[in-house]
Amino acid sequence: MAATALPDEWERSETNGGIPYYINHRDGTTQWEHPALSSLLSDGFGEINRFKYAAYRTAMKLREVQNGTQLCNVNLGTLERAFRELGYHRDQSNEVLQVVEVEALLTKVFNNAREDGPGGYNYSLLPSWAISKVMKKQAGRPEIEPELYTDITLSWILKCYDSGRTGVVKVHSLMIGLVALCHATIQEKYAFVFDLMSSDQNQISFSNLKIIIQDLLQLPHNVGETKVFSVDAAADTAKSCWNYNGKQTLEYVTRDEFWMWVKREPVSLVWFPTLYRIATSETGLWFVIGFSIRV
Repeated sequence: MAATALPDEWERSETNGGIPYYINHRDGTTQWEHPALSSLLSDGFGEINRFKYAAYRTAMKLREVQNGTQLCNVNLGTLERAFRELGYHRDQSNEVLQVVEVEALLTKVFNNAREDGPGGYNYSLLPSWAISKVMKKQAGRPEIEPELYTDITLSWILKCYDSGRTGVVKVHSLMIGLVALCHATIQEKYAFVFDLMSSDQNQISFSNLKIIIQDLLQLPHNVGETKVFSVDAAADTAKSCWNYNGKQTLEYVTRDEFWMWVKREPVSLVWFPTLYRIATSETGLWFVIGFSIRV
């Protein structure tokens, strides 16, 4: 998806509730998705669909979405700063945001990302030999245009977490959806979602772990991989965490127990670390700590 304005035949409009939609004046049709996103989802997966292995196929599709929304160039710190600046905190995770509030957050995110520089890399943490490699790689990426990528990412978030276009998105869904596709290690992403939904005692309940899994599984669901990575599997996947840790009742698991479980790469979530490996391999920066590679 190139960083350009809408094609001449397209116009952005909004419902009375502020929900964006797009009008094609050439054929008189309307659609919810931004034209760049709908083009990616309908035309961009042709070769990828030929891949046999579901985890890799799904991860490759989501890598296209990651690049198309430019969330690949938004680091976790940039997201967290935007959350703080707009007053969204962990204890608000079950609240809902209106579309206009989601749009304001995304605008803040992409403005911050443009200020933070390409790729969201903290160059002070990179070995000296890697800095030039990273800068060369990032030079080929499109410049972040906040208005454009706010629109595209808003369209993606609404597709995933407000498919009926009710005009509201839960805070936890928005945060998890953005963090899943941002620039960060897989450990940082899992740590964020655990902290988001855990208690002050550093424990997470069965219902909250199920919510995390449901929010994550909306991503493969919306790139056509529901058959393999179904949202309906969220409860069984969450139960597997308790089973793995030998717990007889579905009360809570600790941070350490959660970590031991995700390191096993539960079947319903195996696409998630696979996406991280693909993104990392594109930069050639294998010194970044990640989970072990499975052949």
